[in-house]
Amino acid sequence: MSSQSSSGEEEVIFAVLDFKATCDEPVQLETQEIIEVSAVFLNVSQGKVVNQLEFHSYCKPLVNPTLSKFCTELTGISQDKVDEAPSLFVAMMMLKDFWAEHGLEEDDFAWVCCGDENLGELLPGVYSILHSHVDPSFRQWIDLKTIFQKVYKLEEKPSLTQMMERVEEVEGVKEEKRCSSAQDVTKSLTKLVSHLVEGHLPVH
Repeated sequence: MSSQSSSGEEEVIFAVLDFKATCDEPVQLETQEIIEVSAVFLNVSQGKVVNQLEFHSYCKPLVNPTLSKFCTELTGISQDKVDEAPSLFVAMMMLKDFWAEHGLEEDDFAWVCCGDENLGELLPGVYSILHSHVDPSFRQWIDLKTIFQKVYKLEEKPSLTQMMERVEEVEGVKEEKRCSSAQDVTKSLTKLVSHLVEGHLPVH
């Protein structure tokens, strides 16, 4: 996960990742499908985030192609966005092509997620329904909630909102409230990773 920059300094690359899936209320869908993929690759050098690359794609659901009103209101994702989007398989290949085009290999970075649900449950679940297997590139990750819990000595794992509130309290900066899209989450995760590494707190 470590590499040398052109100046000879050691760099660490974290890739924050989030998915959004089909959902409904009051009865949850039996089959949830990923409809948005967002990733931000963060180069960290000398305790600072020095560069970042952003990837984003909507995904067309195949089992339940029509989004519920609840899902659209929760995520901000409209029906036309997923209708015009590639399938999840294509989107994930686009993500792999994206990091390869920027000179990265899968061993060059570590995924960072808000909990274990995205890569531990959601992605494997969708691939299982579609009779496929998760690429080995997506089978290991860092749970930012666990890191944050250890750093701040919390009794329980915090939610994303609780982590952002703690950062706002420590830094004295009020963040703009966003909706619940995957892009919004990765922006918040980027802020959290920056807070940890720039505060010289352990993120590995």
